Amino acid sequence: MHFASQIQGIRPLSTLENDYQAFSFRQGVEYGVAIQTESLIEIYEEASQISIKSLNNMGTYYIALSCCDEGYRNEFAKFGAFFVSPGENGENRKLVTNSPLKWWENWIGMLGNRVGVRKSYDTIAEMLALEELFKKDKTISWTASQAGSHDIESDNSSFEIKSTVKKAETTVTISSQFQLDSVKPLQLWFYRMEASEQGISINDMKAKLINAGYNENLIEAQLEKRGFIFGNSTREKKYVILERRKYNVDDSFPRIVESSFKNNIYPKNIVKILYTIDLEGLPYSK
Repeated sequence: MHFASQIQGIRPLSTLENDYQAFSFRQGVEYGVAIQTESLIEIYEEASQISIKSLNNMGTYYIALSCCDEGYRNEFAKFGAFFVSPGENGENRKLVTNSPLKWWENWIGMLGNRVGVRKSYDTIAEMLALEELFKKDKTISWTASQAGSHDIESDNSSFEIKSTVKKAETTVTISSQFQLDSVKPLQLWFYRMEASEQGISINDMKAKLINAGYNENLIEAQLEKRGFIFGNSTREKKYVILERRKYNVDDSFPRIVESSFKNNIYPKNIVKILYTIDLEGLPYSK
């Protein structure tokens, strides 16, 4: 494969027939193979050291199979050969260009590689809360992926969003001693959800937020930090809301904060506190 030479850029593979042209490329530490398409096909999937994704090179569109690990180059070359091969009567090429996600799932499965499905319902819950809050208060900001903040912040309030797909459970995990501590009034919103084709997806919520006036670039930045890269199929998985609760996190709410300890000081050498709260029996509003 051409990418073994360390030469940057994209080059045609001369070993294939003209009707089934393909390319090798190297961009920085990333290398791979690509097939040109007539239009942009949105896809981004990854497993182990390999990803399949759409590329736009100055208005020319490709589906690319790529890797960033030099130590995996020989193994990748074999997988890349399967990717660019036309197959009998061009069937493999048709599958790659018409249904790249299906091709990906077929080959990953045949290689014995189980692709873990990233859960999306918790992100959908945060986006649902963001939409509701943003319509009322334009200072609202989705800050979930920023260290040291709550999931959603405004000038006057903070919001922590929790969700579950367990139909009978009301427990939530608090991942640090700061998560339920705030100088501003704090609410915890709890969503119970269920996978359903009649539900709503990350991409559906993105469209609703943009329509409400929220900045698209800020949405994509948050999604990318969580691994939901543009084109990832998990962004289309849909959920319905079975229940939603709002809790005021005040002095009567069970939590562990600095004031929970003697002299209002965390014990020496305690750097992280993780605990679980059962919300059952606590007052809430629908």
